[in-house]
Amino acid sequence: MNRYNKYIFLNSILYFLYCEIKHFFRFFKYYFNLFIYVNFFKYLVHKKKDFNIINNIIAKQALKKNYNFWKKFVKQNESNNEILVTSLVSLKAYSIYNCVIGLNISKNYNKNIAGLINEYDFKNEIFMRSFGIEKIYYIPEGNFFSRFKFFLKAIKLTKNIKKIEDLLNLKHENIDIGKVTYDHWIRFTGIGSADSIDSKIVYFLSIALLVQNFSKQLFKSNSFKHVVQSETQFIPSSIVFQNSLINNCNVYSRIGISNKMSVMIYNDIKDKYTQRYCFSKNLFELIYNNYRNKIFDKTNEIIIKRFLDIPEYAVDHNIEENMDHKFEIQENLNNNYSKSDLCEKFNWDTNKPIVVIFSNDLTDGVFKVNWNLFKDNLTGIQETLSIIKEIKHINWLVKPHPNDIKNNVVTSTEKEVVKLSKLFENIRLFPKNFGNKPLPEIISSAVTMGGSVGYEYPSLGIPAIICTGTFYSGRGFNHEAHTIEEYKKMLKNADKLGPLSEEQISKAKIFIYIYSVLTKVYSPILPAKKPVKKDYEELSFWKDFETLIENYEIEKDDFYNNFKIQLEKSDRHTINYNLIR
Repeated sequence: MNRYNKYIFLNSILYFLYCEIKHFFRFFKYYFNLFIYVNFFKYLVHKKKDFNIINNIIAKQALKKNYNFWKKFVKQNESNNEILVTSLVSLKAYSIYNCVIGLNISKNYNKNIAGLINEYDFKNEIFMRSFGIEKIYYIPEGNFFSRFKFFLKAIKLTKNIKKIEDLLNLKHENIDIGKVTYDHWIRFTGIGSADSIDSKIVYFLSIALLVQNFSKQLFKSNSFKHVVQSETQFIPSSIVFQNSLINNCNVYSRIGISNKMSVMIYNDIKDKYTQRYCFSKNLFELIYNNYRNKIFDKTNEIIIKRFLDIPEYAVDHNIEENMDHKFEIQENLNNNYSKSDLCEKFNWDTNKPIVVIFSNDLTDGVFKVNWNLFKDNLTGIQETLSIIKEIKHINWLVKPHPNDIKNNVVTSTEKEVVKLSKLFENIRLFPKNFGNKPLPEIISSAVTMGGSVGYEYPSLGIPAIICTGTFYSGRGFNHEAHTIEEYKKMLKNADKLGPLSEEQISKAKIFIYIYSVLTKVYSPILPAKKPVKKDYEELSFWKDFETLIENYEIEKDDFYNNFKIQLEKSDRHTINYNLIR
């Protein structure tokens, strides 16, 4: 064992022991929280984590009504479970979406249903059981000996790995275990990129191996045909997702937020890195050929309000609780500036063109694309900055992704730009107090590594450069760079790309219509409020949830009726079929 491997091995051992101490305290915290939340004596009587044992009277009443409604749709006491509903994110919002989708599948196909949760997630278990799901599988935490066994296996698998590129090529039992591990490391360290492995990567790999061992046995001992899973990234979700596709399951993945959603159906392992918003070519062409002139007024309204930063018209983001404090309040944004104002602010020559680079989320969605020029998003922005510092006939503005703040990233776009702007006068950070509205009248083009910019600006005739296989690539309204040389050439000529054609503008608008309208199917059983709101606390949730159940009629549910058509037609996404009749 060389000096480098000894260093990694010793640090990995220390980190493993540190995590074992955390496991020890987590075990006791689990039981402490459990017996605060439930009645211990009722738990001994019922011997099951369901609504009968919880202390909160309001929650118990809501869950009981939920159970009485849904139990008639779930088949019980079946030996084979053909539908698996996962809930691997500890948020009620995820559970509601997944359970509703799973129960719709059960009702349409008359198949038995089971649930999958993390082992210590007792609140999620109680919530899922209120939908009539009796059989629950648990992704194990393992014990010291099993965790240590997989830790040694991770050491063995990484002993010859020096570069991250080698880790990304690491497969185990047909699972991209290296990519899963690296993706998880980026998300939960907030660092964004690495050149070599470290102790945390080794440890996360050991957890991935433990989950893979469980997942393989889960699918081997069951006859699942349908898996409901909204989260398809990170550990354990990505491993369960890949196992589902390898075992020829249809995977139903929700898109949308609040009480409007759609479902993308995956059925091929080749699509494991296809984003959920990647709408089918057939749907795109159907709207383009038959409805494009009818939808432009609605699309134009969406774009106008999107550029005014109105939250209701923002792109979809994952629902997360208690995150408000991590966002900067965007009040009194300056939406009345000109090119001259920007040039005066930065002491720029007004005769030079301005191009804006919109940075991508640095710690999320790294492997949600079919192709990418760079190994991760941080490398992408770093390489882009390295290229543009040589392109001095253009003034460059760089806009960080808002998730840099939400995810509290260690290596941010802002840090990268500030460092470079001290040396290059034509590279500046986009002012935080400036809005987006005037930009289409100011800039020559936009650059993005896969964000919403890639369809918003083309819808206004502004060219957009992309360097990744995002969910809207290949639709004909972007300048797509598939090699580094192509990317450098496009950036060098970013001021000379020229306005888009009417056909390209129309295609960008069609994508926006599909994304923002056609695939937003209303369901009255889903909460209209977002759990991210500060005033949306536990008590409010249960009261609202009970009201939704009391007034719910499944046969009048738009989502239920349109999802049923989707299953009959084998369409990729749920759409509002009433809008295209």
